[in-house]
Amino acid sequence: MELIANPIYDSAFKYLLEDDRIAKILISALLNLDTADIVELQQMKSDVVDVNRRDLKIFHVDFSARIVDRETGREEQVCIELQKSWHKEEYQRFRTYLSTQIGNESNVDKDGYPLHIISVYIFGHVVVSEYGKYPVLYVNPHVEDPLGNVLTGNFRNGKRNRFLDAMAYNMVIVQIPYVNARPNSRLDKILSIFDAAPNSKVIEYTIPPLPDTDADKKEIDYIVRRLTEAAANSEVRRKMSYERYIDNIIDGKADAEEKYAQSRMLIKEQQEKLEATKKQIEQYENVIAKSVLALSGSKSPTEIAGMLGIDVALVEKIIEGR
Repeated sequence: MELIANPIYDSAFKYLLEDDRIAKILISALLNLDTADIVELQQMKSDVVDVNRRDLKIFHVDFSARIVDRETGREEQVCIELQKSWHKEEYQRFRTYLSTQIGNESNVDKDGYPLHIISVYIFGHVVVSEYGKYPVLYVNPHVEDPLGNVLTGNFRNGKRNRFLDAMAYNMVIVQIPYVNARPNSRLDKILSIFDAAPNSKVIEYTIPPLPDTDADKKEIDYIVRRLTEAAANSEVRRKMSYERYIDNIIDGKADAEEKYAQSRMLIKEQQEKLEATKKQIEQYENVIAKSVLALSGSKSPTEIAGMLGIDVALVEKIIEGR
C-alpha cells in the first residue's frame, strides 16, 4: 500500500499531468489509443484558478497532439482540451472556455487550418445517466443523409474534410462515480486511481497494488509513483490544503444558500396560502352580506342573526352600510 496525493485536488492533478509520459498515458487511454499512437504531445496551456480567490473549482489544460492511424498511416494534428470539475452546474463555464478555444487563432496546423478539437471532461459527479452507468461516454459527430442514414464518406489518402473537422468537435465525458470498483480495462485501472476517494476531503489516501502479472502494471505504477512524489512535495501539499480549506468554505456557502433558498420557498408558499385564505374569507363575507340584505326586508336583525349563525351587531352593520 502506497500513500499518494489525492488527484481530486487540482494541484495534485496538475502535478500529475506535468509529466509528459503520464499525460500521454491518460490521454491515449481516454481516446482508446495506444501510447504509441500519439507520436507527439505538447502541453500548450494549463490553468488552475488561484485557490485564494476562486469561487468554483475548475481545472483545464490544453494539448496539441499528433496522432497516427497505424492501419492507414494517416496522421492527424488535433487540439485536446481537458477540463476537470468536482462541482455541479458549471456548464456555462465549459461553454465559454470551449468558445475561446474555437476562436483561438493559434490552434491551427502547419498549413494554417483550424485543428480538430477533442474536449475531455472529467467530472466528480454524474452529469449523464440516461444511457446507463458508464464511467466514460464518447460523443462523436457524424454525417447523415436526408433519410437519417449515417454516411462514412470516401476520403482520399485518409484525409478528412477540413471544414467538418474545424466546425465539429468530439467529446469524452468521464464520470468518476461510475468507475468500476473492480476495474478490468486499461482505462478502468487508470481511472480507479481517481475513484479511491472521489468525494473525500482527504489530501492523501492509499490504493491497493495491482497483481504482479497485470499487463498494465507498469503504467499504473508510474502514475502512482508520481502521486507519491506529489504527496511528499511540500508545495503541492500546501496548495492542496488551501484547496480543501476553500472547498469547505464553498460547501458551507452552498449549504447556506440552499437553506436560504428553501426558507424563501417556504415563505412564498405560506404567503400563497394566506392569500388563498384571504380570498376565501372575502368570498364568505360577500355571501353573508348578500344573505343579510336579502332577508332584511322581511326579518329583524335578531332573526337574521339566528338564521345565519352570526352576531346581531354584524347584521346591523351590514344593513346600515347598504
